[in-house]
Amino acid sequence: MSSEKERSLEWRAEPGGISLGNLDSFIAVPASQSPTSTDTQVKIDGVESDVGVSLCFQNLGSGTPACSIWTSGASGLILFDNVTLGAASGNSHTFRGRTTVVCPPGATSTIGLGSVQANTGQTVGTTAIRGRQEGSYDTTAGLLISVGTFGQSISTRSAGANALRNVGVQATASGGQDNRALETVDGDVQLNAVSGMTSINKSVRMPSELVPPAIGANVDNYNPPGLPDALALLLRSTTPIALTGLATGAPGRWLWVYNLGANTITLKHQLTSLAANRIIGRAGADTPLAPNTGVWLYYSASQSRWIVTT
Repeated sequence: MSSEKERSLEWRAEPGGISLGNLDSFIAVPASQSPTSTDTQVKIDGVESDVGVSLCFQNLGSGTPACSIWTSGASGLILFDNVTLGAASGNSHTFRGRTTVVCPPGATSTIGLGSVQANTGQTVGTTAIRGRQEGSYDTTAGLLISVGTFGQSISTRSAGANALRNVGVQATASGGQDNRALETVDGDVQLNAVSGMTSINKSVRMPSELVPPAIGANVDNYNPPGLPDALALLLRSTTPIALTGLATGAPGRWLWVYNLGANTITLKHQLTSLAANRIIGRAGADTPLAPNTGVWLYYSASQSRWIVTT
């Protein structure tokens, strides 16, 4: 280090009213010019150094932060070049308040916030980026919505005749034997809650099929185990029977009912079952399902009934 650089260093006591835990002092250097990407490596409490340095912070006691940095300027803390947090993959970091990530301009594909898990031979599944929202809310004034992860793209076209497509959230998965770009674990899925349209450009697979035991007699309010989650209901009967209603109807739900047995199963029009479980047949008539035939049922919110649609 040159003598000029040596003279620029000084020890400063901690600022009044600010505790550094078990630290008695810190190193600061007088600010001689505004920080830039080429001449500033460290800027702490409004002072800076154009000396390339490595800093190591060590936790000195229980409850004591290894490093506390505070700023009074509008820009806060500025870190130039690449920054690595944590020396080992087991380290964790907590950010309180709002974090803003600005993507670099000019590249065809950029990621403002990226997380890479590249270790080999892992035996436990990992999560690269996790969004979690929890707390206790007072909903006296009305509905509140707690959002775990929110993606928004509101860019505008400044020039050119080609279209600009804004994508709030984009996911891709490849390289495995079972690749799922998006998977929900619990809870319902709601699309276009305010506006917009849902487009499905490729094939759709809905494997929620239910095949209950054969039915032996006429039945009201039919509700076999698994019916709430079924999209396809495959029925059999030991004799020709009448089915007057289905439980677990919900507004907007679709259900495919198919007779895979050897006897006719008749869906009765508005008969016997509880009102909310009844079926409205085409033209107000019963719907007989001969062997190897089926129909779509739609549950109407306004009618509180299943409606035969095909």
